[in-house]
Amino acid sequence: MFNLSKKIFKKMDFVLLFTVMTLVIFGLFVLNSAINPLGEGIKTQVFATIIGFIIILFIWLLDLDFLRKMKWFIYILSVGLLISVMIFGQGGERWGANLWIRIGSFSLQPSEISKFLHILFLSFYIGDNKNVTDTWGFVIKFIILGYFPAFLVIYQQDLGTAMVYIFFTTVMFFVSGISWKKISVLLIIILVLAIILLPFVWKNLEGYVLDRFKDFGDKGRNLETTTHQTDRGLIALGSGQLTGRGYMNGPFSQNSYIPEQHTDFIFPVLVEDFGFIGGAITLILYALMFVRFIKIALEAEDIAYTAFSMGTFAMFFAHIFENIGMTMKLLPVTGIPLPFFSNGGTFQLMNLILIGFILSISMQRKSLDF
Repeated sequence: MFNLSKKIFKKMDFVLLFTVMTLVIFGLFVLNSAINPLGEGIKTQVFATIIGFIIILFIWLLDLDFLRKMKWFIYILSVGLLISVMIFGQGGERWGANLWIRIGSFSLQPSEISKFLHILFLSFYIGDNKNVTDTWGFVIKFIILGYFPAFLVIYQQDLGTAMVYIFFTTVMFFVSGISWKKISVLLIIILVLAIILLPFVWKNLEGYVLDRFKDFGDKGRNLETTTHQTDRGLIALGSGQLTGRGYMNGPFSQNSYIPEQHTDFIFPVLVEDFGFIGGAITLILYALMFVRFIKIALEAEDIAYTAFSMGTFAMFFAHIFENIGMTMKLLPVTGIPLPFFSNGGTFQLMNLILIGFILSISMQRKSLDF
């Protein structure tokens, strides 16, 4: 389970480590500004952050090949967590979908844990089938295993999270070693299925999911309920101007003017406090993080670790792109949180665990083949 002989600590990607630490610390400051007017604190987020970094230290010592032997248990656990939400989930009255499970005084979001487990499983599945990834047998099995969790999430009416699942699974599929010829055939099949099924899917959308798509198409459709969230977010974004109103001094965020400003709409709080400059610096830090993910993926000695790095890249990219895009009215509102900034202990913890695995991969010693 533990094997330090497989790690070279001087190879650790310290640029990635310090970039993430900067984002986490900055995120806690911004979250404190966003949550303060609500009369709440960030103790849970701080606790999740501390536990996350402790787990990172544990992951550094972990033999990643040990987990490879448990890949089917990991997959069953991932799917089981999603099914448990369908049975015991809560939160529908406030958020429109039952996505949380209550354990005593704590709430956790199983889909966030499942995302990490699914990336881990797919990585090991690709690694263990690296000699047959360009066969139709592998392609069919990967599609069934890879996209099944996304359909479970869609069934839960959590379309935003389902899109994240679909995106990172697709990216991992593309880097698995499949030929472009097979990819072209699949794209044609997907296009045909989309043309056939999209009208049926649209007809059967309901509730807040349907409202959000309609509101995106018609900005003036529902001003008093759903679209007012993005309208107020845009006003706060503009309020920050170049340098911001000052920490915890934003007139809109400090008066709780932005709905869900401590979760999905925390980016407008950041920009109102720190201005365009603060928002740009955040995006630069995210971009630097992405560059390190890709670098580690390209230098990995095992296709499984390449797939994991790219899957993690895709997961973070989907969250950041969608979250910032929806706050600027460029994309439909899907309730996707912003990594290292949005309030959510489970989300914060799992993001840090993903980073821990990426850092561990960067230290991995090349295995010897005899």
